[in-house]
Amino acid sequence: MSMNNSILTNSGAMVALQNLSLINTNLKTTENRVSTGLNVSSAQDNASVFAVAQGLRGNIKSYDAVGTALSSSQGVISVATSAATSVSNAMQDIKTKLTQLSDDSLTTTQRSYYNNDLASLVNQVNTSFVQGATYNGVNLLNSSNNISVIADVNGNTISYGGTTDQLSTAMTTFINAVTAEMQATDGASALAMINGAGAWDTFNNAVNAVLDNLGSVNRSLSDQITFNQSVSDSTSTGLGALVDADLAKESANLTALQTQQQLATQTLSIANQAPQVLLSLFK
Repeated sequence: MSMNNSILTNSGAMVALQNLSLINTNLKTTENRVSTGLNVSSAQDNASVFAVAQGLRGNIKSYDAVGTALSSSQGVISVATSAATSVSNAMQDIKTKLTQLSDDSLTTTQRSYYNNDLASLVNQVNTSFVQGATYNGVNLLNSSNNISVIADVNGNTISYGGTTDQLSTAMTTFINAVTAEMQATDGASALAMINGAGAWDTFNNAVNAVLDNLGSVNRSLSDQITFNQSVSDSTSTGLGALVDADLAKESANLTALQTQQQLATQTLSIANQAPQVLLSLFK
């Protein structure tokens, strides 16, 4: 069936214009997919899929926030562990000094040397290691802080701290005992500190207990971070499958639509020339 044209109605041009408009719309959609990499980038593309995707994006951001909190707690634990390890190492040097002080044959001058070394070690344990074990304003070794950090997007938490008050108490008792020893002139009290179930054993056991606790908490934090990252990665994969564009397909489609656009433009141009043919009849 032929298409009738007149100087009032150019049916061919209208059809060509409709085709060009449709092609331009499809071209715009394809260009958006290629530029964003997304098949669904707004609610206009697909309202239900976009809503689901936004929920998944929210979960991913929540996991990122949880990961930041857990990593910060790992920093607190790491500093506390390093400090407690330094205390444990210094305890061996302190024990060596106490053993040396147990020698009754020491002269007054020699004993003063050992006492000075011992005082320096004790001060280092208390001031440098314990008091200085602070990360982001938190010190687990000089307080009984009980800290809870968010563990997942469901609101579960991991708690740590709260046990180091025993370390602080044991350290105070130990420092007082060592101070008393440094004021003595014989080696008997030093030997008693080493071999007896007194301040040395209590402090040493407290340090070891803190190290064990910190190690357990650090493992829990690491395991939780690994698990959360796995869930976040899986969520990202699901999100990609839901909204990501097939760029190879869209690239080919883009080329095809650009060609169609050129042809449709030419067709519209030809259709617009039809009234000129009618005018030529009157010449």
